[in-house]
Amino acid sequence: MSDEQPGTVNEQSPNGNTKKRNHLILKIILILLTMGLATFFYWFFVLRFQQSTDNAYVDGNAVMLMSPQDGIVVAIYADNTQYVEQGQLLVELDTILYQLTFNKAQVDLALAARQVKQMWEDVQQRKADVLLREAEVTRTQQDYDNRYGLKGTQAISKEDLTHAEADLAVSKANLNLAQHQLDSAKASLGSPPYEQQPIIQNAKIALRNAYIQLQRCEILAPVSGIVAQRTVQVGEFITTARTLMSIIPTDQIWINANFKETQLSPLRIGQPVRIKSDVYGSKAIFNGKVQGIVAGTGSVFSLIPPQNATGNWIKIVQRVPVRISLDPEELKKHPLFLGLSNYVTIDIRNQEGLRLSDHPIFTPRFSTPVFDVSMRPVDDLIEKILKHNLNIPQEAQ
Repeated sequence: MSDEQPGTVNEQSPNGNTKKRNHLILKIILILLTMGLATFFYWFFVLRFQQSTDNAYVDGNAVMLMSPQDGIVVAIYADNTQYVEQGQLLVELDTILYQLTFNKAQVDLALAARQVKQMWEDVQQRKADVLLREAEVTRTQQDYDNRYGLKGTQAISKEDLTHAEADLAVSKANLNLAQHQLDSAKASLGSPPYEQQPIIQNAKIALRNAYIQLQRCEILAPVSGIVAQRTVQVGEFITTARTLMSIIPTDQIWINANFKETQLSPLRIGQPVRIKSDVYGSKAIFNGKVQGIVAGTGSVFSLIPPQNATGNWIKIVQRVPVRISLDPEELKKHPLFLGLSNYVTIDIRNQEGLRLSDHPIFTPRFSTPVFDVSMRPVDDLIEKILKHNLNIPQEAQ
């Protein structure tokens, strides 16, 4: 006889299996429905206000250090991976030839000053000559007048009167010649102050130029940053077209994110951005802002841009670079290097900004003062040289 009680259902019966299956299906449906709702709400409240891409990398200024003049490298003060400060001495050139040029320029200025002094003395000589010729004209005029008053008498011969008349004409001609020579000498000398005379000005310019070239035998760091790609070697003769090394300013770094053209419509300048770098992962999330959108796709700026007329064009989704600025304080804590990959997410809720910048900037975005050479030492030297070689009396000026 069977042990089952009347009215009970066997767990292995078809009805029991059906209930279990229905219960399992209901659980699965509830889970899927919950996940679907969660996904919908996440999209509705979060994802639909974001544009993301993993086609992003770290970009920034890479300053190529070049020599302002030719020369032989005698010392190098920085190497790859080292940090350098703006204005720090990086490369030193041999100064012998530039020192000789500087010395010669000093001599040329002294010679120019003496030449001007000689021209001034020539003017004084011509002035004295004019006074002498004027005195001769006065004397010969008096002689002629005296002889002409005796004309027709036996006291003077016709020949004496003719000679007196000729002497007067000669003295006047000599005076005229002396006056023209004086005018010529004055034209060569020019007007005071004689320190501004053209030959002295040319010598001053040559001396200042030689001084600047001598100073620039010391090649300084134009910016602060990390040295990379040092190629210069000691003893090498370098030219102005030679790249010596690169300097990466760690505070001049940004993100270039290449968004698809289908993602550009809601992007605006100033929208907040969250950046995750592959080098740090989730340990460091950077905060940035959309700085601007490049006014052209990447393919337009390629070596062979697309051209419909030549057939060099394929209809594919284009990408446009979007520049994203970074927080300097976050960069100090977690430095980034050029070329690193990133994942960026832009919050597009704010649609009040501009797509493209519409106002110019008239102040320098980047600048360096290291090429400003103080001219005070060479100006003092010029004043000293002129004082010793252009000693024209002040009352004469």
